[in-house]
Parts: sequence; structure tokens; C-alpha cells
Amino acid sequence: MDYEGQKLCENLFYWIIIIFGAIGWVYGYMEQDFVHVFYAWGVGMILSIIICVPDWPWFNKHPIKWLDSVPDRRAVGHHGVGAVGGSGSGSGSASGGTIGKKAN
Repeated sequence: MDYEGQKLCENLFYWIIIIFGAIGWVYGYMEQDFVHVFYAWGVGMILSIIICVPDWPWFNKHPIKWLDSVPDRRAVGHHGVGAVGGSGSGSGSASGGTIGKKAN
């Protein structure tokens, strides 16, 4: 689901719940029975779940253009130095080696 699809899904969910709740409230007021509000709200919830939870094709109409992957700088090496660390002169672990090199 793309970002526009998420926005559409949220708006659909919101309006379905509001409309069914309002219709249920008016009908429940006319019948003088508050349980009709919950029935209408429950139908609205089920309908909105059926519409909004699955990733329907109409939620994917604006695909995201992702950037190409950037090569890892550590794998390429930097100025002929090696993977990570430095020139190997005293920096690194307690064994005297540099980070990224094996100690002999």
C-alpha cells in the first residue's frame, strides 16, 4: 500500500464509521432504543474492515519510486587503505591489530 493508498484507506475508514454511526444514532433516537446505534456501528466496522484491511489494488495506484542502492563504502575501500581502520599503526584492539583485520 502506497502513501496515497494509506490516506484513502484512513479517510474511507473514518467516513464509513461516522456515516454508519450517525445513521444508527438517528434510527436509534427514532426507535428510542440505543442498541440500534451499536448495531449500525458494528455493521460499519465490519464493512470498513473488509474494505480497509486487505491490500486492494486501488490502494496501490501511486507506486513509490525508490532510489538505487548505494554501494557500501567499507566494501570498496577508501584511498587504498582497506576496509575499516587505518594504516595499521597502533590503532585498534588490545592485540595490536586494526579494526577489520585479523590478528595473527
